[in-house]
Amino acid sequence: SSDLNFRVLTLLHESATVQVALLLLGAGALPIALDPREPDPAWYHQQHRRFDVANVIRRHKVALEQEMRDAHATFPLLAHRAPRPLTRSELTLAHAVWRKQ
Repeated sequence: SSDLNFRVLTLLHESATVQVALLLLGAGALPIALDPREPDPAWYHQQHRRFDVANVIRRHKVALEQEMRDAHATFPLLAHRAPRPLTRSELTLAHAVWRKQ
């Protein structure tokens, strides 16, 4: 097995105009990189000299960060009371129990 490192690009990375970026952001594209192989969208556009697209993405990122801070301030207990994910052994046990029922 080869250990290749691929870069991942999203449609937002490929948007060449502000209009396309706004359309994608309006449809739910995230202005942040979630995959470690994915470059930051604003940085990517900055490197490709699409400064207007980079600025639109940055503004959306700032708005999303503020929205997250506001949600955390409004519902601080939710951040601390979220259930932890099941371990593989707990999930296997749960499946076995559910199959028996």
